[in-house]
Amino acid sequence: MSGRGAAAQARLRRRTAEVLELSRPDDRLGRMVDLGLAALIFFSVVDVILESIPRLERAYWDLFVAVEAVVVAIFTLEYALRLWSAPELERHAGCPPWRARLRHALTPLLLIDLVAILPFYLGYLLGLDLRFLRVVRLLRLLKLTRYSAAGRVLLDVIYAERRVFFAAFSLLFTALILASGGIYYLEREAQPEAFGSIPAAMYWAIVTLTTVGYGDVTPVTPGGKFFAAVVGAIGVALVALPSAILASGFVESLHRRRARYRSLVDAAAADGVITEEERRRLEAARAELELPETEDLEALAKLEGLAEPRPLRCPHCGAALHESAPPDGPMQ
Repeated sequence: MSGRGAAAQARLRRRTAEVLELSRPDDRLGRMVDLGLAALIFFSVVDVILESIPRLERAYWDLFVAVEAVVVAIFTLEYALRLWSAPELERHAGCPPWRARLRHALTPLLLIDLVAILPFYLGYLLGLDLRFLRVVRLLRLLKLTRYSAAGRVLLDVIYAERRVFFAAFSLLFTALILASGGIYYLEREAQPEAFGSIPAAMYWAIVTLTTVGYGDVTPVTPGGKFFAAVVGAIGVALVALPSAILASGFVESLHRRRARYRSLVDAAAADGVITEEERRRLEAARAELELPETEDLEALAKLEGLAEPRPLRCPHCGAALHESAPPDGPMQ
């Protein structure tokens, strides 16, 4: 490929990344694409729901299949374009193109995009039952998290804290086994129909540990009642762990993203002036880092006194005005 062709391809790839990934408020095309994809996600989920009605499925099966094919084709193109433009993203700067695409493919949002199209190809290429895969197709709703800043941050926090979540759920699983075994030995003779085995007792253990307490299955022996009280108290503490991990993860994520943004601002201000081009780049970085609009360059530039001076303009016609020198003598 010639140098001119490579430069054109790089510009196209950069523009594709801006439209699909950055979602800047001032990017009209990007906003239109986001709204269109969000509407398509909602439409495809409604299509899956209507397809589950036997009467409509028999009458409009061919239409449902055609709609699904069009939706999957658009989602597949979106997925391919996101992978193709991945090397242009700030988070993959310095990586070879193949590694940037691989890292991007393993992010939570791209995995959701893959799950959104896999049922179609599994159904037609491997001959699996499409009715069974209908439920999997409903996971397309998770794609809407891409168009919600809070949803994207939530997925990032879950991924960043995955090891801590694994430890917390390991504790919950251990408590589940111990609670099921304990209530089984205490209640199996009094209520063999509800606590006749440890697997059967797991229903009661889950309901009690999560503090739901439906009340359809309850211990009747004194030992069982005391054990249930202990399990309930332990459940309150264990169930609160994931919420605490999420809250802590949100705070740490915000601090990391703010520190990253401030480092970019410091780099741009190293020469003593923040230019308009640097302002646009930092605004794009702010959008990519999912920071609120209050964390903008204008506020930082005013604090640092580094904003590039702008020409005075007439408030009526917008024409540039030239500052005149003050008169030598006092004004009459």
